[in-house]
Amino acid sequence: MRSGLIAPGKTIPEMVQTGLVMGTDLSLGKALIKAFAAAHEPLPDHGTVLLEEGTTDRENLAPRLASLGFQIVGPEHAKHLNSVQLIVMNEPDDELRRRATAHTVPILNTVAADAILQVFEARAFSLAPLINTRTDA
Repeated sequence: MRSGLIAPGKTIPEMVQTGLVMGTDLSLGKALIKAFAAAHEPLPDHGTVLLEEGTTDRENLAPRLASLGFQIVGPEHAKHLNSVQLIVMNEPDDELRRRATAHTVPILNTVAADAILQVFEARAFSLAPLINTRTDA
């Protein structure tokens, strides 16, 4: 389902069925990742994220996204989605939904983004050097 599209013969945006998929797993994040992959729209694991501003969710999600290598931009990038790979926003307006659909940029709400980030974080690892624990006596 895609929202914000104008269906043939209609004059206002509405939900339009574009195909149905389902991803199943014991975790919401893994199920969502599978569903996006089944819809041939895999979620990006790097790139630029348009993140909603002024919410406590942003304060929680921004550092987690950054630690995974995502670049975070604000609403000033909403008009030009050419370099945006993912949008995390609870209530995007119809115009942003249309542009995201035209550029095939997935839109997630903050609950879905949190669940997916948990999966990405579980598979992430660091290349930082280990702390030297040897003591030469």
